[in-house]
Amino acid sequence: MKKTVKDYCIKVPVFTSERIERDNWVFSMNYQELIDHSKRLITEHNKNDKIVSSDKRNKTIKKEIGNIEIHERAFGQIPYLLLKISAYNTNWEGCLITSKETVQIDNKDKIGSDNNYVMLYPQIIGSENQSIFWIILVYDDPKKDSFDNISTAKLVLTKILNQPVKSVKLPAVLRELKEQKILPQIKMNLNAISFDEGNIAPKYEQYCTSAKTLKREEYDFNNMPFDKIEELIRSPLQDYTQRIIKLIVRKKEYKITQDLKKEIQAGQDELVEQIFNMTTNVKEEELDDIYNIEFVISKLQNVLETYLKNGDE
Repeated sequence: MKKTVKDYCIKVPVFTSERIERDNWVFSMNYQELIDHSKRLITEHNKNDKIVSSDKRNKTIKKEIGNIEIHERAFGQIPYLLLKISAYNTNWEGCLITSKETVQIDNKDKIGSDNNYVMLYPQIIGSENQSIFWIILVYDDPKKDSFDNISTAKLVLTKILNQPVKSVKLPAVLRELKEQKILPQIKMNLNAISFDEGNIAPKYEQYCTSAKTLKREEYDFNNMPFDKIEELIRSPLQDYTQRIIKLIVRKKEYKITQDLKKEIQAGQDELVEQIFNMTTNVKEEELDDIYNIEFVISKLQNVLETYLKNGDE
């Protein structure tokens, strides 16, 4: 009997950085200069002892960026960068690892991976006036958490390359969906954090110096009318500190992140991002190669080519 070859799917979220507008008559930049500038920033990071980490409010676990390995290639006539990023999560105090014996994790312990891949493909639009931005492809391999992979890419972009991810305006998103008469698939996560004793076993209580409890709820919606969608998004947060709503239409996804403001303020902060959810197939016999540099490049280049042709459809 012929053995069935199983295919696996690797997600490749694609998003763009904020555009930088330049007057070509005053200061212009070509692709290689843009690549070289980014390489210098990464090299400075690798030599610097200063820790680059996430510090988002209400996050009990912090992410740290370690060494970044640079691989420069070209797609057609345009050079691009593939980054191999070492990233670790810290501040696990109060958590335990259980194998043959139970070990309490110290808040200085690090858990992460050296195999986090991000492709940065530059775009320079215009001649007299230049609009410069990056197309970012995240290699979301199945051995890691998707949110963790994307947050690693964003941390490198914002804190090392000074290139924040492009945000969009919520009214424009809702107007686009309403005009096209498309009812998106909706995913909603509600998150909360509290500081209490948790449910740690009594025999460990004498060693516990702090504890935090995380609460999370997940919902899926379909065929929700537009007035209800807008009502859901605009409703105040109650009993939660964060709400993440994803509006999904085919490969395009709008991610709306809402966080409660600090106590002295009122209302909630809101960030809207546009992501294209692309994929690439991996055969069963290729699984041992998923962290091989040339393999990653070949897979991401295929996704990049598809995105450049069809990403905005």
